[in-house]
Amino acid sequence: MLERGPRTKREVGQAGKNIDRQRRRDYWAAVHAGSQVMTVAQLTKLIEAVGIPAATAAAMGFLLWRLLQYILKDLRSDMDEHDRQLQRSLKNVKTILIQQVDRIRVLERNIYRYQDATSVKLGLSAPIYDITRKEQHDEAHQVLRDVGKINGDD
Repeated sequence: MLERGPRTKREVGQAGKNIDRQRRRDYWAAVHAGSQVMTVAQLTKLIEAVGIPAATAAAMGFLLWRLLQYILKDLRSDMDEHDRQLQRSLKNVKTILIQQVDRIRVLERNIYRYQDATSVKLGLSAPIYDITRKEQHDEAHQVLRDVGKINGDD
């Protein structure tokens, strides 16, 4: 039995779309099977398969993609450099902060000593200070060391 061709306008349009789709599939299969660089013949086949507007849009999309890759590469390297500088600055700030906290502790201890000395000199009762957990811990270890010395341990 003979196959009949398209009879209505709709069937004709659909047949044309199917042919275009098949030509596009064949073209892309050939492109992917071949080399990465497009030859003039492949370029003309592409334009025939997808049309000039679609080929131009694809070319512009590729150029835009390449431009973005170039810009982002430069931007990434700049951001990495700024990140390294920021990390160094934060490290320096952290070191300075630790030094300042240590200085404040020393000043606080000196104030307590001067207050105690002044109280003794004036004959006042010595104030009772709240001591920190670290100071309590150090004091307990000192007491344990002293107890060991009393019992004959060295």
